[in-house]
Amino acid sequence: MTGIRYVLRLEFKKKRNVMPNKATLYSTGEVKYMIAECILVFIHPSPFLYQIKFDAITLYDYSDIFYYVNDILNMILFLRIFIILRVVLLNTYWYTNRAQRLCEMYDCESGYIFTIKCMMKESPARFVFVGLFISIPIFGYWIRVAERPIIRTVDRKEELSFDFDSYFNSMWNVIITISTVGYGDYFVKTLIGRIVIFFCSIWGSFIVSLMVVAMTNILEMSFLEQKAYHVLKRLRARDKMRK
Repeated sequence: MTGIRYVLRLEFKKKRNVMPNKATLYSTGEVKYMIAECILVFIHPSPFLYQIKFDAITLYDYSDIFYYVNDILNMILFLRIFIILRVVLLNTYWYTNRAQRLCEMYDCESGYIFTIKCMMKESPARFVFVGLFISIPIFGYWIRVAERPIIRTVDRKEELSFDFDSYFNSMWNVIITISTVGYGDYFVKTLIGRIVIFFCSIWGSFIVSLMVVAMTNILEMSFLEQKAYHVLKRLRARDKMRK
């Protein structure tokens, strides 16, 4: 189905004269995206991999731990959320045939990036907060999977202050990482956990930057509001002079 989708999308672009008639998935470079998506869709936990595990060590005290293969496949499985997000973008007003025709008229490229820009321009606060609240449980689940092997191999009482077996503790760590606060009450100890936190930090910087832009746009006065503001200032100054 993934391959059919890419072929039909290419044919649609040919009909709209966005792509030449001789264009193929190879010449347009779409084949690499199709292969990557097929691999992502193919990866999933399997009952045949039940109880199969591999060894690792923590980067904090170099103690021995182990992961189940299905746990790692579950982490990769969550990347399929981009398919849901793509469906949402495809069903917005900014990705309709009218939007694509107008983009062609004004010589700009219509696509996912254009749709995201329009959504950010239309309702910046909602766009930012939806992205924030979607990412917190996903990163929290990844951190929980990455750090839970520590609880399996050591005394639970020793690790109670860093208990990532609790989903809420994992989400709390994500919140303080995304917000760039970093209290230090919870921190990851495994290599996989640090990789997750690395991408979580990058995403947090992006979200915080968008939040600043969104708040600036919300608090920025429109042209008519500025006119009303300047008139009120002049009236207040006149009232002070009369007194």
